[in-house]
Amino acid sequence: MVHEVLVGAGRALQAHGYASFAALVATCDTAAALATALCRVVPGFADAAVYRGARVWLAKKAQLAVTDVHARLVAHGRRGY
Repeated sequence: MVHEVLVGAGRALQAHGYASFAALVATCDTAAALATALCRVVPGFADAAVYRGARVWLAKKAQLAVTDVHARLVAHGRRGY
């Protein structure tokens, strides 16, 4: 299952013109921009729920990914978000 998710994410990135996840990250200058881009490009990040009949976008997976990217950037001495 994990393999299929990762392959699907890679295909989605390529379909939107990104050679890699890092290429997508490089195009975003804020945490919000990266979370939005992840939801737009990789369907697995666009999580939502229905609340009182309305669809509510949570983007929890995207937010967690952005937190991880930020921590990784800072750990390597680079400016995070």
